[in-house]
Amino acid sequence: IVVLEFKRRRADLHAVSQLKRYVETIREEYENVRGILVAPSLTSGARRLLEKEGLEFKKLKPPKQEKSRKGRQKTLFD
Repeated sequence: IVVLEFKRRRADLHAVSQLKRYVETIREEYENVRGILVAPSLTSGARRLLEKEGLEFKKLKPPKQEKSRKGRQKTLFD
């Protein structure tokens, strides 16, 4: 099982902690669980914590945001 945590911006310690909680919860029921943090970049502290916890990082830059006429990010309901 692979748990993915996506962040639109630079991932920090909070993102790693969130992924870690998800992975720990899934590991209560399943074996061989991988946790992968996906973001455009990562803080150095987040990288160290990922390595310490045995979690992974994959770099992915999100596509440009299309703005609505009001200048805000579109939602699923726009």
